[in-house]
Amino acid sequence: MIIKKFLIPQNLIDVIKNQARSSYDEIYGWLIGYLKNDVPHILAISECKRFEQQTIISAIPHAMEFQELSSTMPQGIGPIGIYHSHPASSTLFHSHTDDNTLVSLSNQFQNCVSIVTNGEEIIFYQMGKEKKTREIKAEYGEPKVSDFILVAVDEKFDVRVVNSLFKDLSKKNYIKMKIQNILINSFQNYWKEFSLSKNNKDITERAKIREFLTNDITAEPIYIKIPQATKEIISNLLILKNRDENNGIIENNNYTNLNLRIKAKFLIYAMDHNRELYDFKNIIRVEFLGNNLPQKLHASILDFKSCKLSIPEDYFLNYFGFFIRILSFKDKKLNELTVSKSNYEFLLKILSSFDSFTEIEISKKIKAHIANFLKDLENFSLNYDWGDNIKKRINLLTLNLNLNII
Repeated sequence: MIIKKFLIPQNLIDVIKNQARSSYDEIYGWLIGYLKNDVPHILAISECKRFEQQTIISAIPHAMEFQELSSTMPQGIGPIGIYHSHPASSTLFHSHTDDNTLVSLSNQFQNCVSIVTNGEEIIFYQMGKEKKTREIKAEYGEPKVSDFILVAVDEKFDVRVVNSLFKDLSKKNYIKMKIQNILINSFQNYWKEFSLSKNNKDITERAKIREFLTNDITAEPIYIKIPQATKEIISNLLILKNRDENNGIIENNNYTNLNLRIKAKFLIYAMDHNRELYDFKNIIRVEFLGNNLPQKLHASILDFKSCKLSIPEDYFLNYFGFFIRILSFKDKKLNELTVSKSNYEFLLKILSSFDSFTEIEISKKIKAHIANFLKDLENFSLNYDWGDNIKKRINLLTLNLNLNII
């Protein structure tokens, strides 16, 4: 659909211009938001910090930048556009390379927006008919964040691992990958048998989504429930052998039982509140099996001594009025083994992006958003050895932005 305008806070435009003025080379970043009635609503921006190439005439983001950003985003909110600068040009235009980038992004994100600036002037584009870019207008305002449905899973499974495999320390990743493949394939195959419930009561198929919307991350979630008979089938599939033993019969006493608890929580932001909840069951499946569970199992820690696979929990930080998700353990030692470094780098990137706001006059609403994020981040950082470093950065930003963090 061809749009004529999109909605974005004036402060974000000011920040984009400031980033462009502050860099000799071309800058690049993503517009984060949602579509409502086919109109892009921009809630936040994410400045690219790692590049494959960055010069005065080009900027190619590192592939991991986009992947890391997307992995934290909730269903219903995410990248819906890009911004970049042309520092060497006094006249703004959308280059052939820009056109190709916008074509590619428009195939992924409907009504994708592209912003170009030289630090002073700024122009907005969208892909029009026959893959030709067209200029559109920006309407300045602060979009409202919709309520969301909160979904959770809490299920236990028995995994049996043949002793010859379990005693081989080099097989940890192989065991984790096998568990992941079996679980995701099984959940996909039996998904139609899973039900939804809240407060231990089954949800009827005709229930409207508006009955379950909330803006409280601590609210009682909707649970995905797996029938006991189906759990037993899946548990019988969770028998792990060495590759050369797959076709052989192994006695029960030659297995080690591994405790596995699948615990997850995720959000789905809903723009149409009149739809039935079960219309979202496929969206729930995609979010859980395509994004949430693979990340958790990849970051899990297998302890041969305790016969336990520890899976990180979902933590949520309030970011410009919506919640982003980060994986973390409650145990500092476990965090240091797997997620500490990546979480630290990602959070430092966000904090450094807030430095751009110190150069402009920001609205009360944007100030409140940043203050809420910093408050959540301070609490989150207590589970890490780098918590004191983050605390210092928070204190400096609080001073520079004149924030009130309660």
